[in-house]
Amino acid sequence: FNQEINQRNRWINMSAASGQSEDADVVLYTSDVSGSTACRKWTSAIEFLLNAHKIPFKRVDVSINPDDKEYMIKTSNLRTLPQVFCKGEYKGGHAELAEANEYGELKQFLGLE
Repeated sequence: FNQEINQRNRWINMSAASGQSEDADVVLYTSDVSGSTACRKWTSAIEFLLNAHKIPFKRVDVSINPDDKEYMIKTSNLRTLPQVFCKGEYKGGHAELAEANEYGELKQFLGLE
């Protein structure tokens, strides 16, 4: 149990140092309790991309609030994690953001430019 608390505190501390913002247009839906290493890896990769481009974002843990999870699924018609939304519109997951970044079009892809 203490290990879970320590891990959550590390995430909170990392989030505070990142580009997270409560009023950001970009929202990253993920789960801190996912047993999937792929989910954690892709979430970290998305956070890295957003931070590298200085794009403020809000991180939402769907394991904490069922309403957030329901909204995410209803809006995107997908249950997979992580998912990225901008201004309430589903934009994609890791693959879509990585591809947009590869072409130098991440901000345009998200609708920020």
